[in-house]
Amino acid sequence: MQATDKPLFSAVAYNDEVNAPLIPNIQPITTKRKTLQRLAALALGLPLSACGQHNPLGGLMQPESVNLNAVLFSYYDQIGRFNVMIFDVFMNDTWVGGGGSGTGVIVNAKFTLGPQKLTWRLGGPEGMPRQGETVTAKNNLILKPENIPKGSVYIGIHIYPDETAEFNFAVDGYPQETPRGKLLRDAIIKRRTSNANP
Repeated sequence: MQATDKPLFSAVAYNDEVNAPLIPNIQPITTKRKTLQRLAALALGLPLSACGQHNPLGGLMQPESVNLNAVLFSYYDQIGRFNVMIFDVFMNDTWVGGGGSGTGVIVNAKFTLGPQKLTWRLGGPEGMPRQGETVTAKNNLILKPENIPKGSVYIGIHIYPDETAEFNFAVDGYPQETPRGKLLRDAIIKRRTSNANP
């Protein structure tokens, strides 16, 4: 190779007059190599996106979720002789309310489908046992698409004093109390009215 000859594939551009490097010149990757890289990326990406269609948690690429208006029902009454209320209720990472009378709605809450971790905090008067304690529902709660009726707009989240919970759904209007919840609510009303009228 003579001094005036330039290499066919250089990493540096040369000035014709001086034959000195000016700026780095990164040569383009050949079309064949680009095509192979694209095919490899596609081959690696397809299995990951396919996982999202069968995994109950939504897979790796796009977790499946549903947006519903959340209505919270708490059937807590007393711990010992103290009246109990609940607050800071979360389903997975979604805040679903601060209390539980069935009158408040968290609008358009986003819930990831699959297993749910439902937690709440206990509140009440000073001196109440377990005040401020965070409770996690003991039973397995799973939100599956096939369990949500078509056209559902509301999810009822029902929390029971034995630290279990359940869901129900409604298309029009608020979700109704569950049969178990109605029995507990009737017992609470009966106890409170009997205490008010000695």
